[in-house]
Amino acid sequence: MFDSFLCLSLDHVQAAIAQLELLGALENKDGQLTLTPIGRKMAAFPLEPKFAKTILLSPKFHCTEEILTIISLLSVDSVLYNAPSRRDEVQAVRKKFMSSEGDHITLLNIYRAFKNTGGNKVGLVLFPFSNDASFWPCEWQMSFQKCLCTGRLPGKA
Repeated sequence: MFDSFLCLSLDHVQAAIAQLELLGALENKDGQLTLTPIGRKMAAFPLEPKFAKTILLSPKFHCTEEILTIISLLSVDSVLYNAPSRRDEVQAVRKKFMSSEGDHITLLNIYRAFKNTGGNKVGLVLFPFSNDASFWPCEWQMSFQKCLCTGRLPGKA
């Protein structure tokens, strides 16, 4: 079951350790790698370390709702649908949501438009959501927001 862990190259392990140290999750004390307090909090999230750290820092910058929304959208299959037969129409609609600040803000704009229509994909003409997107990120976002507000992280009693 865990045979794949035995096949990790030393380069991959060193890169993972370097990333965790850069994120402040690990520290080297007397030649021993240990989790930092922020590293322990990050480990409670079932997410990539960079996402966990971003969520944990979001209250400091007063952007928790936005961060949770963006990470939710990045954590699922694409919610966007490119119908080949309507490519030009879909691209024209998508341009309305594009942001010069990047793809993450574009996703946030699309989610906000979706939410403003009451979550009704039909209410948006040519809205570029996939037909099979259940949009569970809303539930995921609310769950993590509750954890942050109460100070109780996932997996903690």
